[in-house]
Amino acid sequence: SMSSRNWTENQTILSGDFNEDDGDNFENTEENAHHVVVIFDATPATVLDGLFITGGYANDVATTYVNGRTFYATGTDGGGIYSFSLLKESSPTISNVSFYGNYAKLAGGAMFNYSEADNASPNMSNISIIHNKAEDRHGGGFFNRGRTVKAELTNVNVVGNESALSGGGLYFVAIEECSPQIINTVVNGNYSQGGNGGGIYISTYDGDAKPTILN
Repeated sequence: SMSSRNWTENQTILSGDFNEDDGDNFENTEENAHHVVVIFDATPATVLDGLFITGGYANDVATTYVNGRTFYATGTDGGGIYSFSLLKESSPTISNVSFYGNYAKLAGGAMFNYSEADNASPNMSNISIIHNKAEDRHGGGFFNRGRTVKAELTNVNVVGNESALSGGGLYFVAIEECSPQIINTVVNGNYSQGGNGGGIYISTYDGDAKPTILN
């Protein structure tokens, strides 16, 4: 059962590195999966718990098939997790998960979470986001965009991630209200080549940006 599972001593590793030969700077990635985990229309009841996610290499356009249905996934966003919704919310619950060494050609090296028309507000706790990269755009570690954003991040380590543009570590953007809560979180050694929010970038197109950052 989940209650008796010891995820720290018995790691569950989800890797996109099929040949187990990735280099420290994303070498030897020709055979890697574009996305390690793909989620569509996630609600808070969509739970990922106790995982180590590594080796995602989102560098090319791709189409994803789930339960016989065809979904469009960019293939260039979200090397570790690609979470997307066109008409519904995208708000998964993610706990006790480590992201390491994931790459996206565009956005969200470790995780890309996006809702075109609704709320994009994942609840993330006890998370490590380390050494991930967004080559050309935003969110070297984590990219989150929705009509509204009320994401909750608690006990998160965001270290050594890199983006070309905004949000070397964390990137939050909403069409309307953007009010992420970031609690007891370490953001250190992240880099944005574009100079906008090397650690954290928070913005909105047509509303208020009202983050809560504690401890």
